[in-house]
Amino acid sequence: MAKPDRADLVTAAQMANEAGIEPRHFERKLRRAKLPWHVHDRSWTVRRGSPEHADLQRVLAEVLAARAAGVAS
Repeated sequence: MAKPDRADLVTAAQMANEAGIEPRHFERKLRRAKLPWHVHDRSWTVRRGSPEHADLQRVLAEVLAARAAGVAS
């Protein structure tokens, strides 16, 4: 299996910054989501368009929805 091109990769920090939220807050939410594929103390780097990327997008959407509703998340 070929290594993904760097352009194919995205980090949780990049996603958080693009959404205007603190990366550490987003990563805390990701840890609380207990995604089964993530290894403890490893980077939150995934391939764009992958199922793992969809997981990060889902958690980010939840964080943004809570913020929009004025709910502390």
